[in-house]
Amino acid sequence: MRLILTVCILAVFTTACAKNPHQATYPWSYQQKMQSADHWEKLAGKVVGQQVRPFFQENVQNKDDSILGVYIKDIDKSSFGTAFQTYLASGLFNNSIPVAETPDNAFTLEWSVQKVLHNSERKDPGQPFGFIGVAVGIVSTIFTTPDEYYKGSKVPHTELLVTVKLRIGNIVYSRKTETLYINDEDTANYWVLPEDNASPTLASVFKGSVICREPKDLDQAYSYNAEGILQLDNVIEDGRCAIATDTHPVTILDDSNSYYIIRSDEKPYYTYVTPRSSLGG
Repeated sequence: MRLILTVCILAVFTTACAKNPHQATYPWSYQQKMQSADHWEKLAGKVVGQQVRPFFQENVQNKDDSILGVYIKDIDKSSFGTAFQTYLASGLFNNSIPVAETPDNAFTLEWSVQKVLHNSERKDPGQPFGFIGVAVGIVSTIFTTPDEYYKGSKVPHTELLVTVKLRIGNIVYSRKTETLYINDEDTANYWVLPEDNASPTLASVFKGSVICREPKDLDQAYSYNAEGILQLDNVIEDGRCAIATDTHPVTILDDSNSYYIIRSDEKPYYTYVTPRSSLGG
């Protein structure tokens, strides 16, 4: 009895002294993975059905009667963007919705793609245990087609946030974002700006250049703390940025005024951001 009491007291003190909460993941769920043009067509069909069709085939009060069709903006010159535009136009025609050649007297349908890279190795935990797990497994087998990582193998490093907006001028009437997996090797299929706005596709990142996971990490790397110390060493220590140890070939995926989004041309084809001064032909 004394031993049990001692153990209980120690347990209480251990709990009271604990400062850091345990890690917890989100509830088990599916996330779709795009890896074929057929999947692009399905996404286009979803956009037409959920975001556009209600304005033309249902009694939507905030739709102006002067709006006669939909203009599809074609700024995205990637393989996905070109095919997506075609699938959207076909989907509109199939629903008897006119496709406009100019934005005059029409909704403008546009999209943007944000690529998200996770450098760490991640594994799908698999379906829940017990009776619930068995039930979920049966339902998923009947109604869905899980990909290979459903059974606990590696999850892709790359995700896409595809945001589609339906607008007139500065007024947005519909806005939805889809979060999707893609194969890491297929990153270059998505979101390429027109030639007159884009940088050269192929380049090299110089030895000694700073590369970071995300733009916010790059911004912090070149900022100073309250003591006037550059934060670069801290973000490198945290694993959010690194220094290139050699000159590497890369593909430029996108650019801004101060940095490039680049993809390594060597396996495992990771995506990074780097200052514009880091690249050369």
